[in-house]
Amino acid sequence: RLFLVFVALICLLSELVVHGLQTKNRITKMPNWNGTVPFGFYSGYITVGSPAANLFYFFAESQSNPATDPVVIWLNGGPGCSSTAGFIYEHGPWKFPGNLNGEGTDMNFYSNPFSWNKVANVIYLDSPSGVGFSYPIPSKSNDDITAHNSYEFLVKFLFQVFPQFKDNPFYVAGESYGGHYVPQLSYQILLGNRAGVNPKINMTGMLVGNGVTTAYSLWEYSLEYLLGHAMISYIEYDNAKVLCKGNFYNSTDKKCNEEVERILNGIGDVNGLDIYLPCAHGKRAMQCTSANQAYQYFNDPSVRNQLFISPESYAWQWCSDVNYNENDIFTDVGLLYPKLWAEGYNILVYSGDSTTNVNSVGTQKWVYSLNRPVIDAYRPWTYTAVNNGGTQVGGYYVKFETSSHTTLEFCTVLGAGHMTPQFRPEASFEFFDRFINHKRGWIMSLISQDRQILRFHHIIQKK
Repeated sequence: RLFLVFVALICLLSELVVHGLQTKNRITKMPNWNGTVPFGFYSGYITVGSPAANLFYFFAESQSNPATDPVVIWLNGGPGCSSTAGFIYEHGPWKFPGNLNGEGTDMNFYSNPFSWNKVANVIYLDSPSGVGFSYPIPSKSNDDITAHNSYEFLVKFLFQVFPQFKDNPFYVAGESYGGHYVPQLSYQILLGNRAGVNPKINMTGMLVGNGVTTAYSLWEYSLEYLLGHAMISYIEYDNAKVLCKGNFYNSTDKKCNEEVERILNGIGDVNGLDIYLPCAHGKRAMQCTSANQAYQYFNDPSVRNQLFISPESYAWQWCSDVNYNENDIFTDVGLLYPKLWAEGYNILVYSGDSTTNVNSVGTQKWVYSLNRPVIDAYRPWTYTAVNNGGTQVGGYYVKFETSSHTTLEFCTVLGAGHMTPQFRPEASFEFFDRFINHKRGWIMSLISQDRQILRFHHIIQKK
């Protein structure tokens, strides 16, 4: 009998070595939040790839109808930034008290009324390995490894760990360098579904927020954005345009490049994540937003234990150095978009309009460069604000027809910074809910007399 027990243990250990981690830990008490979690909430690790990567996830089931609501995987950018930050500062079920920059001292959570898991089952994946609670730090990392490992994670997640969700509509979503992660993972799903090697993921669409798509659109329109926000003078802009012959991105003219650099350095220590907010630390870029509460919370040994975080994972950081290939940023992932909509995937590109980091002008110009027919002209989209009950302009919206009867949609979010759901949570929830649940009503009724010409133009255009 002891021999049989010994054999069983050897088999179990062998299975763990071959298959790696596939853990699923239900969390019923969220540390620093009063009450029992009223929905399915899990954390865990799934081992993927070679060399092995142990990818960490939080999974928040929908608070509406988890059995049928869409499943969404969320990917923060970087490369090297933790989706746990998206979970805690953007659209997860709980938030720390504090200002929009993430500054605060109160470590007790409040329930987020605009959590995306109000209407969807949301996976927050720390990817690639070495990011957040995922481990180990690899000797090298790049877009290709990240996409393949994330796809393997999804196959195991949906068909082995949580098979009850395998038939739900599925979306890939992310922001910033997620502009690479999202279409690349979506394309891996497309290839996997076609090959039939793995069970088919019910891929429905994707959402990309302030996403890095092409290096050209990332940098070419920076001066135009600054001019439109009165951060540089029109004289500076016009002079630079003449000097650079209209090519700001990859000019070989030394004087052009020196002038562009001078202009960019002259805008001052602006909060690049949201130009209308002061810097949390008096610095620029990522340092403008604080994550002190998250650093304290997620590095507390008691909290880590209650959230089933492996002792082998590292101290939590918002963004980590994971030896990522810096040249991957020059990959034009926009080339994947026609392949994705041809497969029947709906696409929403959204952009907060108050950030210099992947600015809305460059994103809009890139979307229009895809040369798809406009079926809903550019105009305001609105929502009814919870706090005052009034109709608010959420931003601006345009809809394109694709070649497969799916849609490509673009919307801005008025007054939102780089991490759009962090800076405008209510408006962000609205566009998220409308897109994944196929709701209509994006378009503001144009009833005032001085706007009739615009409506007439739209009717003619559709005919």
